[in-house]
Amino acid sequence: MKQSTKLHLIFMNLGFGAYLTFFCMVAQTNYWRQFYSNTFLTVLSMTFNVAALVGSLVALPLDKKFQPSFFAHLHYPVSIVSLICLVPIKYIQNSVLRNVLTCVPIACSGFTASMSYPCIIACAAKIDPILSSTLQVAVGLSSIIIQVIEDLISAYYSNFSSQEEYERSLVLNAVYYYIAGSIVLVLSYFS
Repeated sequence: MKQSTKLHLIFMNLGFGAYLTFFCMVAQTNYWRQFYSNTFLTVLSMTFNVAALVGSLVALPLDKKFQPSFFAHLHYPVSIVSLICLVPIKYIQNSVLRNVLTCVPIACSGFTASMSYPCIIACAAKIDPILSSTLQVAVGLSSIIIQVIEDLISAYYSNFSSQEEYERSLVLNAVYYYIAGSIVLVLSYFS
């Protein structure tokens, strides 16, 4: 395989995982509505975006002190842990505590995503400017593919005869979906 092809695949993987946690979270609309509230997805989106803004501001002075790879090495494991812990948090009985604790992994992922993505773009641009475009294409593909995977899993788990069965299918859907997302993040991390 040519060196340029390898680089494109590496940066495609990195771009695919850059905002994967956010895309996975946003795609689970039925899950959030059923177990939280109709507006909780908006709260999670705002949490991610505010944390991303804070992460961007924190990254400015740290950019000179750390290698760009530090931020990527931080982001991908944080995102994996964030996805893995979302479903177990649902079982916390106290709704206020559950809501707050659900926002924590989302905030952590937003914080680290905003720190790592600019560094990955800068690294790509130093190697070959076209690799920055490869990253952008990968982010767009990630968003689309993650939604298609969610739709396929939802279609598979769409036949239920009771409310209990429906809720169980949403949990299974989320578990399979977040496991798939975590596997993609692991592949992105090791690229």
